[in-house]
Amino acid sequence: MSELKCGTIPSLYRDLYELLTRSGSVGEDGSGKITKALWLVCLKTSGVSAGTLEEVWELCDPIHSGFVVRGMFYKSLALIGLVQSGKPLEEKVLDSFQGIPLPTPTLGSADELKAILVRFYRDNAPRVVSYTYEQLRDSDDVTVTLIPEKIGIVFKHVEYEVHSKRINSCVRRRFKEFEVFYDLLVSRFPYRLVPKLPNKKIGAINDAVFTEQRRQDLRRFLLLILRHPVLGKDECVTFFLTAAGQDIGTQLKEKIKPLEDEMTFNEYAEEAKELITAETEAKFENLQKQTAVMISVMTNMLTVAQNMDSRNQQLQQDMSQLADTINTLHTSPLLAHQWTSGNDGAWSKIKADIAPLVDKFIPLSSCAQKQVSSEFTEAVHLFLDLIVAYQDLAERREKVHSLYLKTVAKHQALVVAKERAEAQGKKSDPSKVLKSGEELSQMEKRDIFSLYCLDLESQLVHINLVQIPTMFQVLANVQVAGHSEFLEAWTAIKAFTDAFGKEAKSARNTATPQPSRSAGKEGSKGDLSSPFS
Repeated sequence: MSELKCGTIPSLYRDLYELLTRSGSVGEDGSGKITKALWLVCLKTSGVSAGTLEEVWELCDPIHSGFVVRGMFYKSLALIGLVQSGKPLEEKVLDSFQGIPLPTPTLGSADELKAILVRFYRDNAPRVVSYTYEQLRDSDDVTVTLIPEKIGIVFKHVEYEVHSKRINSCVRRRFKEFEVFYDLLVSRFPYRLVPKLPNKKIGAINDAVFTEQRRQDLRRFLLLILRHPVLGKDECVTFFLTAAGQDIGTQLKEKIKPLEDEMTFNEYAEEAKELITAETEAKFENLQKQTAVMISVMTNMLTVAQNMDSRNQQLQQDMSQLADTINTLHTSPLLAHQWTSGNDGAWSKIKADIAPLVDKFIPLSSCAQKQVSSEFTEAVHLFLDLIVAYQDLAERREKVHSLYLKTVAKHQALVVAKERAEAQGKKSDPSKVLKSGEELSQMEKRDIFSLYCLDLESQLVHINLVQIPTMFQVLANVQVAGHSEFLEAWTAIKAFTDAFGKEAKSARNTATPQPSRSAGKEGSKGDLSSPFS
């Protein structure tokens, strides 16, 4: 069915369309979309049967897109007007309205429709984040690989290869492009959980430890963004992970910077006041203190995890060095000299036993490596990054609220000044109060929307809390596996050392004594043939 090509558009059509799309999404033709659910709750006030409403919808949404835009919405109103006037529900009937107003349907009053809209948004807007932790975790994964060679002729820099599993992209990015990306995200989504970038360090590209740590930091940064239900789907993120060519930072600025922040395009921004309650505001009274405690706890946990990993890595090196050192006893040609071995067969038998002992010490290094719980450490670090991002968000929200209160005070002062001037018979400039009132209205909407978003982002943090037990489970599994293998390796070593050298001792005890160089001489002090005798 084609859009309307006949009749003139009654003012009711435009007024109702503006009412239903004032915060809606935009269709391909630039007009706002009206979903079927919203269309139905409003058009039910026409008194037309549910079956007839379904027929009208089918005529206006033949491809079952789930929404109508301006032209088809107007047609649906015209068709309902036909039905109310007793005429058949046929498109060709509208052709008779050439040059005259199309049928105006009888609907609920403006106040009734507004009340219906409030209830609709209250029931359907995402006041509750419905994702599970597993759904967020599995929504995407990302790898960040450090490119080995340094780029640049005079001023060298490193690049990172970034691959997103969901977007199926693979691009190269340098750190300064991540900086542009971060700034644009915070500007576009000031009331969302945008994680921090790692610190910048001048002249550190030759520091292997630093570049590896930054690689890990950038991966966590991208993970939190890509797994966010709003940020992960934004065109800014998609562009950053897919755009080709040189100077991606400049491309990002040209494409994304002109776009306004989320408040201008979020479909629930205008209805946010209806979606928050007094309890919503009360929840955040102690927000800063609660967040600070959680950050302190997770920071301490991360420090412990990193220390454990460092000790296990050192233990791995120690066990490897111990095996090499023991092997030296067996392989060094210097230790085969008679001065070392003496005149009996004890040392040769000890050396023979050392060779298999080395093989039993070698697994200890691998056991220590398996106790390095990098998965636990990364999980703690990722959650800490999320909490820090939440703290930053709370601070941005506090700034918005503080600015709102200042705007209220400023407007009230202007109103009082105007009233005082009028009481004294003086002229006052009403435009100042009017302009201040408009600013206050916009600031109030921003204050409310920031609180609404903060509530949603708080739920995301709560969803991620369920991974804490999993963290400890991972840690316990790694430690149990590592210690079990350690126990097995040391038990094998003990069994071997219990018998180690027995034959050598027997050989030493039964060896034939060699005559001393001073044998038979008066004042002999004993046999000095070997320092190990």
